[in-house]
Amino acid sequence: MKKYISFLTLTALVAGMVLSCKREYPVAAGYTGVSSAAFIKIIHASPNFRAIFHVPDSLNVYTGATKINGPLLKYGGAFPTNGGNGGYLAVDPGNQSIRLTVSTASAPDSTVVSLTKTLVAGAYYTLVITDSIQSMRDSSKIWVQDSYPKPTLGAGYLYLRFVHAVMDDSAGTTVDLYSQRTNLVLFANIKIDSITPFTSFPSIAGGVDTLYVRRSGTTAILAKLNTVTAGDQQFYTALYAGDTALSPAAKTRALSFYRNK
Repeated sequence: MKKYISFLTLTALVAGMVLSCKREYPVAAGYTGVSSAAFIKIIHASPNFRAIFHVPDSLNVYTGATKINGPLLKYGGAFPTNGGNGGYLAVDPGNQSIRLTVSTASAPDSTVVSLTKTLVAGAYYTLVITDSIQSMRDSSKIWVQDSYPKPTLGAGYLYLRFVHAVMDDSAGTTVDLYSQRTNLVLFANIKIDSITPFTSFPSIAGGVDTLYVRRSGTTAILAKLNTVTAGDQQFYTALYAGDTALSPAAKTRALSFYRNK
């Protein structure tokens, strides 16, 4: 289901490694080392939310009775959204109800989706809202406990993972994430509903790349992201999301890039 560049192959990236972008989800709101809290990030990647639920697709997010977002969370956005050194919000651990709500004329702040999750103190979680948000499978939502390598490799490396959230992609087919600068496939044969682990890559100060999502084993381009750069010793996610039938609208399939911490 997933295949990554081997560590030996990664040394070839020293000539120039990936990563920055024009379309970067602004994500950070206070990464801390508070061991008594759990940490959560939420990304809106459901292009058909409005059509599926017949409500607006600008959302509020609650954990229990507490609204945790500021401005409404819209398609292509993430929460937390700005500042700080990381990209998570500290919340209470334990059994939590995570609710997505909308406001309509007849039902202000009405719950549309509710998930019950057990959050572990000191753990990090990401919810990528997809068109399959009501699926019983966490991989379709996409709900994942973020696993950060310990210890990290230190100076000279960054970490990248890849999310395939285009739910209407061709059945039975997979995609690759390709780096133009290095002429290498970073992640190969990635299926729908998949999220790879964070994988180490050598980082180059000031390095700029163009990333492509391609049909696996071919040069057929499905999405492209220009002028990608990334910082040393940081963690990033490349997100392939949207709807193939919505082109050329804003919610067509596209590749985005954001920093986790």
